[in-house]
Amino acid sequence: MPHDRNLQDLITVFPKLISYVLSFIYIGIYWNNHHHLLQGVFKVNAKCYG
Repeated sequence: MPHDRNLQDLITVFPKLISYVLSFIYIGIYWNNHHHLLQGVFKVNAKCYG
């Protein structure tokens, strides 16, 4: 959080704000891909193939 309410203080924390937003976007994409990957799973077992 910027200490004052002017635009200059917001610009100083802008890189941190962007990295915070991008991290949430990255986690959201990762979760979405994982969710769709597991939609095709019907049964989970401990068998090892190979």
